[in-house]
Amino acid sequence: MSARENKIITSTPEFKRLVASRGKISMLFTATIFGVYFGFLLLVAFGKEWLSITITIGLTLAIALGIAILVFTWIITGIYIYWANNVYDKQVTELKKQLAE
Repeated sequence: MSARENKIITSTPEFKRLVASRGKISMLFTATIFGVYFGFLLLVAFGKEWLSITITIGLTLAIALGIAILVFTWIITGIYIYWANNVYDKQVTELKKQLAE
């Protein structure tokens, strides 16, 4: 693809809308993960008594929440990958087809 063709593609409203939707989704997921991480850090800083609650022998609420944060991160990453592969990539392919015509 030449530089001229690339400039034409990036100036289309469809491309701009596509880039904006990707930006919104990625920022939403980033903000969600940061919120979860920093929420946990705030609990560590200000809720030590609450986090020290024993759930079962050898397992405190802090450990359970730490594991839950890791699992949450994997899940939200999987959701983003699913969205990128099944929604975003299809829209990119369709846009390329439209512009090739």
